[in-house]
Amino acid sequence: MALLHQPITINADHAQFIQSGVSIILASANAQRVSSVGRALGCSLSASGDSLELFLIATKVIPLLDDLRAGQPVAVTFTRPSTHRTLQIKAPHAKLLPARMDDRPVIARYLQDFTADVDAIMGGSQSALLRVALGLPEEVNVRLVLQPTALYEQTPGPLAGQALVA
Repeated sequence: MALLHQPITINADHAQFIQSGVSIILASANAQRVSSVGRALGCSLSASGDSLELFLIATKVIPLLDDLRAGQPVAVTFTRPSTHRTLQIKAPHAKLLPARMDDRPVIARYLQDFTADVDAIMGGSQSALLRVALGLPEEVNVRLVLQPTALYEQTPGPLAGQALVA
């Protein structure tokens, strides 16, 4: 998954989508190509649109963090459960930093919006169970910073896999 592209800028439509209540799954791999995955609890895009922050609970994503600390590339998939709209961002590496108190409102809003979307398709209140499984804003202790170098349409259908910006 060698990424040789220059950093890209995320447009307003894609920025709104990735910062909303979507499922955020990260993937990487170690040097032996054994994959690692994890879930982020929110995304914040820089004002310039060329850098994003993802929020994680370290104890839930240990292999992924190990791979990222080793400098491995990362792919981040953003999916709205109710529509299956999906975008994927790739970056050649990520910077791991401690989460900040200022991140908690972003994480809380993300959890509220994501669980509401899941509730809408499940036909009942799954929020409490889902929040226990995902974790709480105060449990988030890692802020992952990355500069995207590629953006792909991944919504199931004829355009899946199409590069949107590369």
